[in-house]
Amino acid sequence: MNIQEYISSGVLELYAMKQLTAAESAEVDRMRNLYPELNAELEKIEISLERYSYSKAVNPPSYLKNKILQQIGAVTLTHNLNNDAPVKSTNFFKWAFAATVLLLAATAFFTANTVNEANNRARNLSECQGNAQKLVAALREIRNPGVRKILLPAKDSTQNYAAVAYWNPNTQALILDMNQLPALSDKDKQYQLWAIVDGKPVDAGVFDMSDDLQTMKSIGHAQAFAVTVEKRGGAASPDLKTMKVMGKV
Repeated sequence: MNIQEYISSGVLELYAMKQLTAAESAEVDRMRNLYPELNAELEKIEISLERYSYSKAVNPPSYLKNKILQQIGAVTLTHNLNNDAPVKSTNFFKWAFAATVLLLAATAFFTANTVNEANNRARNLSECQGNAQKLVAALREIRNPGVRKILLPAKDSTQNYAAVAYWNPNTQALILDMNQLPALSDKDKQYQLWAIVDGKPVDAGVFDMSDDLQTMKSIGHAQAFAVTVEKRGGAASPDLKTMKVMGKV
């Protein structure tokens, strides 16, 4: 049993996301008992998924705290100006008053923004669900027995970045794992994947850096794959001077 091939198959990711059948999950449990190193790998996957979930979470608006505090300050100032009598032992009442205003201000603010916030959360939730479904579909695809895993090492031997292409010649499906490529500082640039078919480059799609698997254009035949840096939107032919990685099938 090749443990690295088993890990690379994507089955542990599907197990962590509860996307396997009962029989498939039982098989993973059996493998975990036989090979304890799989438990460590599964823990890494679960941590990565948790971080991904937090990265997609919707936080409260950053301006909310300042807005409420400004309202409290304005109301407190007005109260003090209109009250000529000396105030004794004000600490308790000051904070009670501030808490009351805070509650009223927060209630009013959230009531006024409930619909907008709900719509925003619904859109973000839908986007996250869509991304998760795409990830699950990609993980299932790379587990297909017909898929070929192709390492694309750096063209510059002094660099340690790389990419991995998962290509199924039968279904023409092509999935790219690019998370070891360097981030591009120029926002007007994108990476572009090329399939080398009979010595000619064929556009396989553009992409931005991501931790996710990226489904690329369908490719039926290829002898190699390469990634170049092109203008945003892609180019008709590759700029060979910007080639980052390349790997033969």
